[in-house]
Amino acid sequence: MGRYCSIADGVSMFSFAHPLDRISTASFTYEPNHSFINDASLKQINKIFPIKSHNPSSSIQKLNIQNDVWIGKDVLLKQGITLETGCVVAQRAVVTKNVPAYAIVAGVPAKIIRYRFDDKIIERLLKIKWWNYHFADFNEIDLSLPICHYLDILEEKIAKNHIKIYNPKKLYFKDLLALNKKSFFDSLF
Repeated sequence: MGRYCSIADGVSMFSFAHPLDRISTASFTYEPNHSFINDASLKQINKIFPIKSHNPSSSIQKLNIQNDVWIGKDVLLKQGITLETGCVVAQRAVVTKNVPAYAIVAGVPAKIIRYRFDDKIIERLLKIKWWNYHFADFNEIDLSLPICHYLDILEEKIAKNHIKIYNPKKLYFKDLLALNKKSFFDSLF
């Protein structure tokens, strides 16, 4: 996950994948430990059904969330997709494909509604990689400026080395769990 992301409550990812290339996706084709399957097979044909192993957890794929991504409430994300920088995923969307940079997607399945900015602005944002800087470095730039003027000022600050790339302490899941402890949160800044 990249920097400056916003993730609402209830966001989840598709779980394990059942085998799709068999007569059935039901667990009788791969799960050896279901006693009711074994019992039913023994009763019907007097032997255990010959399963073909399948480890559902082996199908798990990484989800890639880049920078400045906003994921709304109760979104469902397919494994293995990429949510590119600056995209927005609307509440309750079901995302089954990669979402391009600065796209806004909504629906079931999610489709691009529009882009946050025009192509030139998106190109500028991706070129300067503003997310590599500390947000406090932007304190003198008026947030109500039109985005093109805001970028003019930010690009100048970067070009003149008035702000430097920020390398924060890396956060791991265990660190996120500790965020409710004030002393840990204070140590980040």
